[in-house]
Amino acid sequence: MRYAAAGASIVAAAKSSSGVERTARAIRGAEGRAVSVVADVRDEDAVGRLFRRANSEYGRVDMAVLNAGVYAPQTRIDLIPSEQWHESMDVNVTGVFFGIRAAVPYMRQSGGGKILVMGSGASRRAPDGLGAYAASKAAVTALVRVAARDLRAYDIAVNELQPGPTATRLHGVSESDPDTLADREVVLEEGLEDDSSIAGEWFKSPRSVAEFALSLAALPNRGPSGQLFSLNSVI
Repeated sequence: MRYAAAGASIVAAAKSSSGVERTARAIRGAEGRAVSVVADVRDEDAVGRLFRRANSEYGRVDMAVLNAGVYAPQTRIDLIPSEQWHESMDVNVTGVFFGIRAAVPYMRQSGGGKILVMGSGASRRAPDGLGAYAASKAAVTALVRVAARDLRAYDIAVNELQPGPTATRLHGVSESDPDTLADREVVLEEGLEDDSSIAGEWFKSPRSVAEFALSLAALPNRGPSGQLFSLNSVI
């Protein structure tokens, strides 16, 4: 919605239609341009259809924000179920790979573009019990750096944003206006054991993260690229 308010034409995607269509309707209700598409990022063909729809709808693809992700419950490494491991890798890593690969032909046609991937500070801090999640996010960091080098000749910038704890359903926030919960410190996340990588973090509103993500859209396609931008308080 923040991108749309700044004038972007939006293709919003999710694996189910209800929430993403509400978002598209809200953008249109505010006189923006938006369509919604159902696409599971684990499905290579669905991701391809998503980008074809974006190109057919607006005639170009200038930016892709690869934001889909799953967060597995804390589980000791030797007790992680195989299905939890595979889901983390399929969504958080392979889904990003499919998104990057699908975006490239259209961005090359347009003379360049930007790809922004949502990462996590867990890739560096490796919290206890988050083996599948942390490993998948570390893989994302490496994938972003390689993609940036591979695509720089086409003026396609690929960067990672690590927003840190944010008031979304991923962190157990279900209020209709999570921005009201913004900008306070997390003493301890509910359901987590004491962890210095969480305690004292800045618990951000979606609006705070969106403003930063919007600022990245204004950067030139030639760079910066291969960078990790972090909104975490604790490095």
